[in-house]
Amino acid sequence: MLFAPSLDEIFTAAQGGPALKNGQPIAVTPLDAARPTCMAAPEDMAQGLQMTGGVHRIPHVPSLAYRLAMVADGRIDATLVKRNAHDWDLAAADIILMRAGGALVTLDGEPLAYNRAVVSHETLAAAGLSRLSGLVEAARNLAGH
Repeated sequence: MLFAPSLDEIFTAAQGGPALKNGQPIAVTPLDAARPTCMAAPEDMAQGLQMTGGVHRIPHVPSLAYRLAMVADGRIDATLVKRNAHDWDLAAADIILMRAGGALVTLDGEPLAYNRAVVSHETLAAAGLSRLSGLVEAARNLAGH
């Protein structure tokens, strides 16, 4: 569960069930190459990102978990996460995003592993499955991988 009290929004999901926002099903946006990818990302990351159709960066969203929920409910298409995000900032939003048809992955395209000895993560990418590989590739190129 992810609760944004000032916005009166509650996001929930469980393994095998749907992702919900205030009790209503949510889903990531489908890929549409005719329009720019709408994303939340730090300015220094979004500026050099080269994606088919371009990138439209929305104003800063300070909550990492909420940015992931915005991808899950289709308000934005994608987000990038700077290194050092912690398990507790990601885990609930990760399952909500997964149940909404998206994924949160490393720049190697791998799902996150939780409850390890080191609980922080390197740079991450999140989007619907249809656009995830393009986002990961663009982020890898930007990061010089």
